[in-house]
Order: sequence, then C-alpha cells, then structure tokens
Amino acid sequence: MAGDRRDSRRSPRVDALAGGPVLYPSGIREELVRLCETNAPTCVVYRAFDEMLTDRMVRDDLPEYWTEIERSGVDVLSVSIGAWGERMFGLDAALCDLAQWDQRFQEVPRLWRIEGPEDLHTTVRDSRTGILLGFQNSDQFEGDLGNVALLAQRGIRMVQLTYNGRNAAGSGCTERHDDGLTAFGRDLVREPNDVGVIVDVSHCGVRTSMDAIELSSRPVAVSHAGCAALCGHDRNKSDDLLRLLGERGGFFGVCAVPLFLCDDGQADVDDILRHIIHALEVAGTHAVGIGSDWGVPNTPPQLLERLQGSAACQGFRPEHRFEFTARTSRSKGARHDTITCRAPAAT
Repeated sequence: MAGDRRDSRRSPRVDALAGGPVLYPSGIREELVRLCETNAPTCVVYRAFDEMLTDRMVRDDLPEYWTEIERSGVDVLSVSIGAWGERMFGLDAALCDLAQWDQRFQEVPRLWRIEGPEDLHTTVRDSRTGILLGFQNSDQFEGDLGNVALLAQRGIRMVQLTYNGRNAAGSGCTERHDDGLTAFGRDLVREPNDVGVIVDVSHCGVRTSMDAIELSSRPVAVSHAGCAALCGHDRNKSDDLLRLLGERGGFFGVCAVPLFLCDDGQADVDDILRHIIHALEVAGTHAVGIGSDWGVPNTPPQLLERLQGSAACQGFRPEHRFEFTARTSRSKGARHDTITCRAPAAT
C-alpha cells in the first residue's frame, strides 16, 4: 500500500482495522518485560504500554512510528480500543484508552481525529495521520444504550456488535449456535445509526451478521475478515453475506491474518489478493477495501505468551489454530500471472 502521501488530490487510503504499527522501542520493551515478569495483570501491562507510547509521541520521540506510517502509505488507521481493563471489553478500559487518545490528539499535531467523512480528506490535504476509534465488542456499553451516544461524543465511530462469543447483542462467529440479534441487539443497531457510529459485524456469527445488515438503516461494515469461499475459518464471511453487504452499500475489509487466508495458515500476499478479488467479484467494486488486523510479530515473548493464553478466553477453540506469532509472508512471485478478476457481481 506504499505510495506518495504528498499528492493532496488523491483519495484517502484507509486501513479499516489497523493492526499496527505496533512498536516496542528500547526502554518501552524492557519495561514491558519487567512488568510481565512481576506477574502484573495484563491490563496493567497494556495501560503502562499506552502511557509510555503517549509520552514518547508527545515528546516527539517516536520516529519509528511515523517511519512505518510513511512506509505503509496509509492516511487513516481505524484503531480498536477498550479491550484491556479489569474486565475484557469493559467501560473502564474504553474510558482509559479514550483519555490516552485525547491527550495524543491535543498534543501531537500530526494526528487527526476522524469524526466524519470530511475528516478523511483533511488527512490527505494536510498530510496528517487520521485515527478512527472503535470497539471490537459492544460490552463496553454495559447494557446501557445511553452509553452509545455518550461514547460517540467522546469520539467512538465504529462498534462491533459482538466479539467471538455470545453477548447481550447476539452471537459471535465461534459460537456453535447463532440465534441472531437479541432484542437489545436490535436496539443496539438502531442507536449507532442515530448518532453516526458505524455498525461492524466482523466477529459476529452468520445469522447475527445478516440480521444487522438487514435491520440497519445505514451501511454496515465487516471491517476485517476473509472470504469463506476461499478459507473455511469461522471468522470468514460467506458469499451470501458479501452479496447482501454490497447490495446495502456496506464495506468489506480484507484482513492479513494468515489463518483466515488459507487452510494451512501459510499465507502470503498472493492469498490476500485472492480474497480481495473474490470479494470484488461478489460484493462489487464499491464495497471492498483493506482491514489488515495484524501487527504483532515484534511483541516481546513474555507478552505474546499472555496474548496466546487469552485466545481461548476470547472464544478461539483449538480447531481454530489461532496463533499470534503467525505471519503473512511477502509474495513468492510465482502466482501473480494466475490471478484474474471477473466483472463484479451486479447489485
């Protein structure tokens, strides 16, 4: 996705679920390792990580971050927040993370908060890096629809209805039975529609996803996933869903997670291209982009061990073979001439 970010006439380049850049510079890395070795709770480790990153950004002492942004060519990163608190996906975690981002927006001139469509173009015109803040679950609302408007006022612009498991809104993709949206879930689709927050069904089960797309008065996103027709992982989306998403003006972001791209998990860039092309053919050219969702290869081993241990708690079962250390490799260069694209599906 590299490209010249200085051309103010072009369209903004957006990563719909940015897994990176995740950086562990000297000093930060050592402190995280130390905290892990003291058996500090994972939420404490991540809180310290965020605070150290904020401090470095404010002091303009994180050149690696901007170097990686430039290399990617991306103008807008959709960033998932509010996961690590005393409870996974709790309101306390959301508020703590929002406080960190508030400070960054106030004191780091290059960062720009994305609040509406016009802000996407501001990032290109002013050579800034846009940040769209979102949740990968709706548990942060703690069952109170009033919190949707409250958190929207604080800058949240995209919300997944569920993570992998079942919650008050509906069923996630790793649940063995999906009963669709609950009564609360139906209200939770309508409320974001009313306050300008994007509904995201990336981790939702099939029926819950379809219910949300059909009910929503505004286009729905699958910010980061793969195509089930190419890889049968539970996290991927069927052609029926892709087709409905395209018909309703929604968005599908193809991820870079190797286990979602091919059955053996040994994915490379050509596999990403195959998912992109398949999605274009089924959903239409207006509906498809990138939601990389992968940026953990340089994580300290002590923290990776904690992340891997949390996978089961987050709904991944052994058959999902979810591995935080897996990487999508560069293209081997042998398959480009076999990739073709048929005309997009009519919608």
